[in-house]
Amino acid sequence: MGCVGERGLGKEVSHGRGDHVTRRLQRRAGAERPAAARGAERPGGVAKPASEAAPAPQAFDDHPLRHNPYSFDAAGQRPPSAERLRSFERPGLRAGSDLGFEVREVGQPAPSRPRDALLASVAQHPHREGAIAAGVPSVAELFPPLSDFAAARSASDAALGAFEVQRADGTARTRLLERIGAAPFSDLQRERVLDCFAEFHHALGLRDFDRGSSDVNWKHICAEAAQVLDACELRGLSPDATEDALLASLFSDAVKFPSTLLTHNIDGAVGAYHVLARRHFDLSQPAQRDRLAGIVAATKEHQISPPGFMAMIAGFNLERVAPGDPRVEPVRAKLADPLNPRWVELDGAGAARIAFTPDERALLQRIGIDEWPVPDPRTPWFEASSAVIAGDSIVNYAMPEGVGKIVAISGPGTAFEAPTVFDAVFSCGVSFLDARRVIRPELEGQYAAAAEGTREVISAAVDRLGRELAGGALTFSRDALAAIAAQEHVDLQQLETAEAPGGGDVRVQVPSRDLGHIPFFSAPLDTATHDAHYEFAKLIRRRLADLLRDHFSWYAAGERS
Repeated sequence: MGCVGERGLGKEVSHGRGDHVTRRLQRRAGAERPAAARGAERPGGVAKPASEAAPAPQAFDDHPLRHNPYSFDAAGQRPPSAERLRSFERPGLRAGSDLGFEVREVGQPAPSRPRDALLASVAQHPHREGAIAAGVPSVAELFPPLSDFAAARSASDAALGAFEVQRADGTARTRLLERIGAAPFSDLQRERVLDCFAEFHHALGLRDFDRGSSDVNWKHICAEAAQVLDACELRGLSPDATEDALLASLFSDAVKFPSTLLTHNIDGAVGAYHVLARRHFDLSQPAQRDRLAGIVAATKEHQISPPGFMAMIAGFNLERVAPGDPRVEPVRAKLADPLNPRWVELDGAGAARIAFTPDERALLQRIGIDEWPVPDPRTPWFEASSAVIAGDSIVNYAMPEGVGKIVAISGPGTAFEAPTVFDAVFSCGVSFLDARRVIRPELEGQYAAAAEGTREVISAAVDRLGRELAGGALTFSRDALAAIAAQEHVDLQQLETAEAPGGGDVRVQVPSRDLGHIPFFSAPLDTATHDAHYEFAKLIRRRLADLLRDHFSWYAAGERS
């Protein structure tokens, strides 16, 4: 979750607690950056147009966004301009206080069995049987019982067997079905995991009201599953903890819609309980109740990332319902620094959350937020929760598919219009840095390796797109052009097309006479004028998004073809 929008807006170890030894795992924001890159937080920290923001020039010399791994323009990777740095500021990015994980002395450990209050919070949640939002049915309707489980499982296994995944560093490509098969599960666990994927795969196929997002959601969940399994392997988690992390990952974005960005973690947790309690976990067994409670909690906790983005979006919503309210800024500061021990508390069920004042909580409830769960080392599911956050962040902000997804929903004709396609790419890099602040230090190597490989893919994709545009046109098959024009709402009547040499394909001509000055690629796009340049920009966006999302089909590490 969480990339675009800075311009356009107005995620030896075992599953148990082990001993209660006090230890600190802490780091400063950007610990791997040079010390000069750690600045003091600018009050507010919310994106402002360049005309409204005038920080001192030296503020940009040590700005954390100078370390954005995806700072590109049409000529390739370039340092970001001061204007771009101003445009993409977020709460918390300049934080000078310690961020990260801190284990405090625990005199009284959190209650561990049974966590009935945690389970009750989702079992009795109104969205389980009632509509989630306008046009979005209840969780029970989204996950109906399967009438033919064998058929659903067969279809899901086929989809998992066709889905290609890779390690974060770009090596060891395999199919997700094989990757799950190689995990340290018992036969019973492996069957349960695959059965749950079947439930989700079948449920997505029923969502006619959200058909456009279902395929994207499936691909995201599958890509995330591989990264979660890798994170669990790196941490040496037990089979139970690994299964719990994978199931929490599966449901974390399973009930996510445009209108529920700030609360989809809660609905996902309700979905996890609804599906897992119905068929897959025996709640008469205390140990299984405890595990299900942990899965529910980890599903809720993935919401903290990227913290600055979530703080920004929540802040915008709060300012909309309560303009000028002095409570907004303290709430935004807590959301931007969600692991700060000064405002983390354990609730009666032993789960961690941000401690809001009664007045702050009342304000948050006006935008549908009742709580903000966070991972905490005092909880038994902490390792599983951390793996989910790492996997989700890697797929969203450190892999080509995630960057491609952000590019696809940005630019002309979207809510996130920007002068060039590279603003969306940069935005994803902002979220990469933002999310890194809540990645466990032990998993940062996995996170950084993924981004390094993604930077190479972006560079190759930009080079490939630039060479095609330098030829004066973008070429599509006739069927592909018709489908893309319909999906992207491209007015082809404003564009010049011609049959490509050899027949069969169509060349859409670049409207610019100066091929070194192509709006949205090598020059700013006038987003207020819906002319041929505006329509062609939609094709530029789609081409780059497709190159990134489908990189397995054309890119091999170290080669640009």
